Amino acid sequence: MAWGTAQTRASSKGLAGLLVFLFGTWLNVYPEWQRHVWKREACHQGRLYMGGLFSLARHINYTGEILSFVGFSLVTGALWTMWVPAVMGLGMCTLSIREIEFYLSQRYKEDWAVYIQQVPWLMIPGLF
Repeated sequence: MAWGTAQTRASSKGLAGLLVFLFGTWLNVYPEWQRHVWKREACHQGRLYMGGLFSLARHINYTGEILSFVGFSLVTGALWTMWVPAVMGLGMCTLSIREIEFYLSQRYKEDWAVYIQQVPWLMIPGLF
C-alpha cells in the first residue's frame, strides 16, 4: 500500500492493476524470449529477428514495460504514481525508439528495410 492511501483490502482497481502488471510483464519478456530462442540457432546469427510478437510491432516489448509500470501504479492505490509510466513512455517514444531504430538500421541494413515495410507499427499494432 502506498503512502497516503487508506485501503486495507484488495480493490477492483488493485486487482485490475495486478492483471495489467502481469500482462505487461509478459508482453515485455515473452518477445525477448522468442528472439533469444531464435538467435540461438547458428543459421540466425547476424540476422534481424522479425517473428513472433515482433511481427506485430517493432518495439512491442516497450509497450509491455510501460504497461507493467501502469499496473504497478494501479496496485499501489496512489494514482499520483502514474507520472512514472508517463515519463517512461515519453522517453521511450522520443529517445529510446529513435536510438534503437538507428542502431538496427545500421546493423541489419537489408533486413531492416524489409522489416519496416512488413511491420509499420512501433509499439501498438494498428495504432502506433
